[in-house]
Amino acid sequence: SFIGFYKRYKMKFKEIKKYILILVMLFAVCLISGCSNEKENPDPEQLVETYEVIFDGRTTQLVQDGSLATAINAIEKEGYTFVGWFKDDELFDFSQPIHSNVNLTSHYEKKTVLYTVLFNIDGETNTVQVQENELLLKPADPIKIGYVFKGWYIGTGEFDFSSPITSDLKIDAKFEKIKFVVTINNDGDISKIECDYNEKILKPTPKEKTGYTFDNWYTDTTFEITWSFKQDVVKQDTTLDAYWKANKYTITFDKVDSGAVVSKNSMIVTYDSAYGDLATITPALGKTFTGWYTEKDAGSKIDTIIVDGRTITF
Repeated sequence: SFIGFYKRYKMKFKEIKKYILILVMLFAVCLISGCSNEKENPDPEQLVETYEVIFDGRTTQLVQDGSLATAINAIEKEGYTFVGWFKDDELFDFSQPIHSNVNLTSHYEKKTVLYTVLFNIDGETNTVQVQENELLLKPADPIKIGYVFKGWYIGTGEFDFSSPITSDLKIDAKFEKIKFVVTINNDGDISKIECDYNEKILKPTPKEKTGYTFDNWYTDTTFEITWSFKQDVVKQDTTLDAYWKANKYTITFDKVDSGAVVSKNSMIVTYDSAYGDLATITPALGKTFTGWYTEKDAGSKIDTIIVDGRTITF
């Protein structure tokens, strides 16, 4: 049925603009709402697993599957050097991606501490280096002529090579002079002198021997090598023998009778030795030669007896 007549409504531009703005706002609200729902309900295929990397059981680092863990600084230990982070006794490689939980342990090694040990042998030194708490290798015994090696000393105490080294050291070789015996043979009187190596000895007093003059002290039985008490020093056991030279005497032959002729007027003889060949004589006419005597009117007849030290005129 006929209801009535209506007036046709014509929208203005401002109203149209208003409705368009409302529609845009509604669209934006729907868009935001849709994104929010996606975040609240993500696609299971797009989820990323996260793992724990634990350092020494005290520090945990979260790492996404396939990502790299980052090494942290280890605790410093006095006397030790940090080696690295280990997994199951193997050095962990931080360049490898993480695909599971990982427990890492810090590993250390003891720092090498070296000490200097100086061996002193009469001013000549030899240096070796020894690690802390290690034993020092004992060197061969040094040799010093005329001395006995007594050991290695620090101060007045002998060093113990079974003790570990804990500091720098200077160790001295200790020697003791060898005692030598000098035997003095003074014409059968024997005396002995004990002295150190390289020492001089006092000159002994030789005996007085009738018919002999003291010559020198000798070190050999052939009396060729003399001993100088001003310069020579003892380097070994030594025997010194006193040596005397027999005195020389002049014998003069007195023919007494002016008519006699002698073969020689004099001769040299040695004490404690035979006279040797005496002078021959041609007596004067009518005289007989009976021998050579030690005195003109008396005395002993000389033949080949031993010279006793007198100066004799025959």
